Amino acid sequence: MQVENGFKGNNFPVIIADSTICQEVRALETEFEEVGTRDVISEDQIQDNRQPSSREDLLHFLNELGWLFQRMNTPAHCSMEFSCLRFKFLFTFSVERDWSALIKMLLDTLAERSLKFDALAQESLEMLMEIQLLNRAVKRKCRKMVDLLLNYSVIRGDAAEVASKMYIFPPNSIGPGGLTPLHLAASAQDSKDMVNALTNDPQEIGLTAGIQYLTIMATPRTCMLHKGTTILTTNW
Repeated sequence: MQVENGFKGNNFPVIIADSTICQEVRALETEFEEVGTRDVISEDQIQDNRQPSSREDLLHFLNELGWLFQRMNTPAHCSMEFSCLRFKFLFTFSVERDWSALIKMLLDTLAERSLKFDALAQESLEMLMEIQLLNRAVKRKCRKMVDLLLNYSVIRGDAAEVASKMYIFPPNSIGPGGLTPLHLAASAQDSKDMVNALTNDPQEIGLTAGIQYLTIMATPRTCMLHKGTTILTTNW
Protein backbone atom coordinates (compact mmCIF):
# COMPACT_ATOMS: atom_id res chain seq x y z
CA MET A 1 0.00 0.00 0.00
CA GLN A 2 1.34 3.43 -0.92
CA VAL A 3 0.11 6.88 0.07
CA GLU A 4 1.57 9.74 -1.93
CA ASN A 5 2.17 13.34 -0.88
CA GLY A 6 1.67 12.51 2.78
CA PHE A 7 4.97 13.77 4.14
CA LYS A 8 7.47 16.49 3.47
CA GLY A 9 9.24 16.16 0.16
CA ASN A 10 8.49 13.14 -1.99
CA ASN A 11 8.59 10.54 0.79
CA PHE A 12 5.59 8.36 1.54
CA PRO A 13 5.07 5.17 3.57
CA VAL A 14 5.18 1.75 1.94
CA ILE A 15 3.70 -1.08 4.01
CA ILE A 16 5.07 -4.55 3.26
CA ALA A 17 3.53 -7.24 5.43
CA ASP A 18 1.50 -10.42 5.58
CA SER A 19 -1.19 -10.52 2.87
CA THR A 20 -4.01 -10.53 5.42
CA ILE A 21 -2.60 -7.48 7.19
CA CYS A 22 -2.13 -5.71 3.87
CA GLN A 23 -5.74 -6.43 2.98
CA GLU A 24 -6.88 -4.90 6.26
CA VAL A 25 -4.70 -1.80 5.96
CA ARG A 26 -5.75 -1.23 2.35
CA ALA A 27 -9.17 -0.29 3.70
CA LEU A 28 -7.55 3.04 4.55
CA GLU A 29 -7.60 3.92 0.86
CA THR A 30 -11.34 4.52 1.20
CA GLU A 31 -10.82 6.61 4.32
CA PHE A 32 -8.27 8.76 2.52
CA GLU A 33 -10.90 9.51 -0.09
CA GLU A 34 -13.50 10.43 2.52
CA VAL A 35 -11.67 12.51 5.13
CA GLY A 36 -10.59 16.11 4.85
CA THR A 37 -7.38 17.69 6.11
CA ARG A 38 -7.32 18.59 9.81
CA ASP A 39 -4.73 19.47 12.41
CA VAL A 40 -1.88 17.03 12.90
CA ILE A 41 -2.51 14.45 15.61
CA SER A 42 -1.41 15.49 19.09
CA GLU A 43 -0.06 13.43 21.96
CA ASP A 44 -3.26 14.21 23.89
CA GLN A 45 -5.31 12.49 21.20
CA ILE A 46 -3.19 9.36 21.57
CA GLN A 47 -3.51 9.36 25.35
CA ASP A 48 -7.28 9.88 25.20
CA ASN A 49 -7.73 6.97 22.76
CA ARG A 50 -9.67 9.12 20.34
CA GLN A 51 -10.38 7.40 17.04
CA PRO A 52 -8.24 9.04 14.35
CA SER A 53 -10.21 10.57 11.51
CA SER A 54 -8.17 13.20 9.66
CA ARG A 55 -5.78 12.62 6.78
CA GLU A 56 -2.86 13.47 9.04
CA ASP A 57 -4.05 10.90 11.58
CA LEU A 58 -4.15 8.21 8.91
CA LEU A 59 -0.68 9.12 7.71
CA HIS A 60 0.56 9.13 11.29
CA PHE A 61 -0.72 5.57 11.67
CA LEU A 62 0.97 4.42 8.46
CA ASN A 63 4.20 6.10 9.49
CA GLU A 64 4.18 4.46 12.93
CA LEU A 65 3.27 1.05 11.52
CA GLY A 66 5.92 1.33 8.82
CA TRP A 67 8.53 2.32 11.41
CA LEU A 68 7.64 -0.71 13.54
CA PHE A 69 7.76 -3.10 10.58
CA GLN A 70 11.12 -1.71 9.54
CA ARG A 71 12.59 -2.28 13.00
CA MET A 72 11.11 -5.78 13.18
CA ASN A 73 12.81 -6.73 9.93
CA THR A 74 16.27 -5.54 10.95
CA PRO A 75 18.82 -8.02 12.37
CA ALA A 76 18.95 -6.15 15.68
CA HIS A 77 15.14 -6.20 15.96
CA CYS A 78 14.81 -2.77 17.58
CA SER A 79 11.12 -2.91 18.55
CA MET A 80 12.37 -2.17 22.07
CA GLU A 81 12.64 1.46 20.96
CA PHE A 82 8.90 1.53 20.23
CA SER A 83 7.23 2.95 23.36
CA CYS A 84 4.01 1.64 24.90
CA LEU A 85 2.39 4.96 24.03
CA ARG A 86 3.07 4.31 20.35
CA PHE A 87 1.79 0.74 20.64
CA LYS A 88 -1.31 2.11 22.35
CA PHE A 89 -2.05 4.31 19.36
CA LEU A 90 -1.66 1.40 16.91
CA PHE A 91 -3.84 -0.91 19.02
CA THR A 92 -6.61 1.67 19.40
CA PHE A 93 -6.55 2.58 15.72
CA SER A 94 -6.69 -1.09 14.66
CA VAL A 95 -9.34 -2.39 17.06
CA GLU A 96 -11.70 0.42 16.06
CA ARG A 97 -11.46 -0.92 12.50
CA ASP A 98 -11.80 -4.62 13.39
CA TRP A 99 -8.32 -5.48 12.08
CA SER A 100 -7.79 -8.78 13.89
CA ALA A 101 -4.71 -9.87 11.91
CA LEU A 102 -2.89 -6.64 12.72
CA ILE A 103 -3.96 -6.81 16.37
CA LYS A 104 -2.49 -10.32 16.61
CA MET A 105 0.78 -9.16 15.07
CA LEU A 106 1.01 -6.28 17.55
CA LEU A 107 0.27 -8.63 20.46
CA ASP A 108 2.92 -11.08 19.26
CA THR A 109 5.45 -8.25 19.02
CA LEU A 110 4.65 -7.09 22.55
CA ALA A 111 4.90 -10.64 23.87
CA GLU A 112 8.27 -11.23 22.20
CA ARG A 113 9.89 -8.12 23.58
CA SER A 114 8.32 -8.64 27.02
CA LEU A 115 10.09 -11.99 27.29
CA LYS A 116 13.39 -10.13 27.39
CA PHE A 117 12.56 -7.50 30.01
CA ASP A 118 10.22 -7.99 32.98
CA ALA A 119 9.67 -4.25 33.30
CA LEU A 120 8.40 -4.09 29.73
CA ALA A 121 6.06 -7.02 30.41
CA GLN A 122 4.40 -5.19 33.31
CA GLU A 123 4.20 -1.93 31.38
CA SER A 124 2.68 -3.72 28.39
CA LEU A 125 0.03 -5.44 30.52
CA GLU A 126 -0.94 -2.15 32.14
CA MET A 127 -1.24 -0.53 28.72
CA LEU A 128 -3.46 -3.35 27.42
CA MET A 129 -5.67 -3.12 30.50
CA GLU A 130 -6.05 0.60 29.91
CA ILE A 131 -7.05 0.18 26.26
CA GLN A 132 -9.71 -2.47 27.07
CA LEU A 133 -9.43 -4.23 23.71
CA LEU A 134 -12.00 -6.92 24.53
CA ASN A 135 -14.58 -4.39 25.71
CA ARG A 136 -14.09 -2.40 22.52
CA ALA A 137 -14.47 -5.51 20.37
CA VAL A 138 -17.67 -6.51 22.20
CA LYS A 139 -19.13 -3.03 21.73
CA ARG A 140 -18.36 -3.29 18.01
CA LYS A 141 -19.83 -6.82 17.95
CA CYS A 142 -16.80 -8.12 16.08
CA ARG A 143 -16.88 -11.88 16.67
CA LYS A 144 -13.55 -12.52 14.94
CA MET A 145 -11.77 -10.02 17.18
CA VAL A 146 -13.49 -11.31 20.32
CA ASP A 147 -12.49 -14.90 19.52
CA LEU A 148 -8.90 -13.83 18.88
CA LEU A 149 -8.60 -11.96 22.18
CA LEU A 150 -10.29 -14.63 24.30
CA ASN A 151 -7.95 -17.31 22.97
CA TYR A 152 -4.77 -15.23 22.95
CA SER A 153 -2.25 -16.45 25.50
CA VAL A 154 1.41 -16.10 26.40
CA ILE A 155 3.70 -18.59 28.11
CA ARG A 156 4.86 -17.58 31.55
CA GLY A 157 7.60 -19.25 33.52
CA ASP A 158 11.11 -20.26 32.51
CA ALA A 159 13.30 -23.32 32.50
CA ALA A 160 13.43 -23.33 36.29
CA GLU A 161 9.65 -23.12 36.59
CA VAL A 162 6.67 -24.99 35.23
CA ALA A 163 5.58 -23.07 32.15
CA SER A 164 1.88 -22.27 31.88
CA LYS A 165 -0.43 -20.37 29.60
CA MET A 166 -1.62 -16.94 30.64
CA TYR A 167 -4.77 -15.69 28.94
CA ILE A 168 -4.59 -11.91 28.79
CA PHE A 169 -8.22 -11.13 27.94
CA PRO A 170 -10.61 -13.13 30.16
CA PRO A 171 -14.33 -12.40 29.66
CA ASN A 172 -14.71 -11.29 33.28
CA SER A 173 -11.96 -8.65 33.18
CA ILE A 174 -13.20 -5.48 34.84
CA GLY A 175 -13.28 -2.32 32.76
CA PRO A 176 -14.44 1.27 33.31
CA GLY A 177 -17.36 1.56 35.71
CA GLY A 178 -16.78 -1.99 36.93
CA LEU A 179 -18.27 -3.41 33.73
CA THR A 180 -16.94 -6.61 32.20
CA PRO A 181 -17.28 -7.74 28.57
CA LEU A 182 -20.01 -10.11 29.78
CA HIS A 183 -21.95 -7.16 31.24
CA LEU A 184 -21.65 -5.25 27.98
CA ALA A 185 -22.81 -8.19 25.88
CA ALA A 186 -25.71 -9.04 28.19
CA SER A 187 -27.00 -5.46 28.17
CA ALA A 188 -26.72 -4.84 24.42
CA GLN A 189 -29.35 -5.54 21.79
CA ASP A 190 -28.81 -8.29 19.23
CA SER A 191 -25.73 -9.51 21.08
CA LYS A 192 -26.43 -13.25 21.21
CA ASP A 193 -23.33 -13.91 19.12
CA MET A 194 -21.20 -11.95 21.60
CA VAL A 195 -22.65 -13.82 24.58
CA ASN A 196 -21.98 -17.14 22.84
CA ALA A 197 -18.37 -16.12 22.20
CA LEU A 198 -17.75 -14.88 25.74
CA THR A 199 -19.19 -18.05 27.30
CA ASN A 200 -16.98 -20.20 25.08
CA ASP A 201 -13.57 -19.00 26.27
CA PRO A 202 -10.83 -21.65 26.74
CA GLN A 203 -10.85 -21.31 30.54
CA GLU A 204 -14.68 -21.56 30.71
CA ILE A 205 -14.73 -18.42 32.84
CA GLY A 206 -17.61 -16.96 30.88
CA LEU A 207 -19.66 -20.14 31.13
CA THR A 208 -19.13 -20.34 34.89
CA ALA A 209 -20.05 -16.69 35.34
CA GLY A 210 -23.16 -17.17 33.21
CA ILE A 211 -24.33 -20.15 35.27
CA GLN A 212 -23.75 -18.24 38.51
CA TYR A 213 -25.74 -15.29 37.17
CA LEU A 214 -28.68 -17.49 36.14
CA THR A 215 -28.61 -19.25 39.52
CA ILE A 216 -28.79 -15.93 41.36
CA MET A 217 -31.64 -14.70 39.16
CA ALA A 218 -33.61 -17.92 39.72
CA THR A 219 -33.21 -17.89 43.53
CA PRO A 220 -36.13 -16.36 45.50
CA ARG A 221 -34.94 -13.26 47.29
CA THR A 222 -36.37 -11.31 50.16
CA CYS A 223 -36.54 -7.55 49.92
CA MET A 224 -37.28 -5.38 52.95
CA LEU A 225 -39.23 -2.32 51.85
CA HIS A 226 -39.65 0.45 54.42
CA LYS A 227 -42.86 2.42 54.12
CA GLY A 228 -43.33 4.78 57.03
CA THR A 229 -43.22 2.60 60.16
CA THR A 230 -44.37 -0.51 58.28
CA ILE A 231 -41.90 -3.07 56.95
CA LEU A 232 -43.12 -4.96 53.91
CA THR A 233 -41.45 -8.25 53.02
CA THR A 234 -41.65 -9.26 49.39
CA ASN A 235 -40.44 -12.49 47.78
CA TRP A 236 -39.80 -12.77 44.02
